[in-house]
Amino acid sequence: VILAESEKFPPQGPVTPCGSCRQVMIEYELLQEKPYWILLWDPQKNIGYRIHQASHLLPFHFKLNV
Repeated sequence: VILAESEKFPPQGPVTPCGSCRQVMIEYELLQEKPYWILLWDPQKNIGYRIHQASHLLPFHFKLNV
């Protein structure tokens, strides 16, 4: 689950991971050979989004040579 809260600068919707974090998440997903869900949560609106696999967040990712 990815969540961000701030009193001074409240997010205007769900926060997504940065590009480097997305790449690491994809590498982990490829090594375990099984996709996992990523949940993006907006606490102010009490809604979230479910991403069905990490590669959906970064479609042109680098592939590992394992």
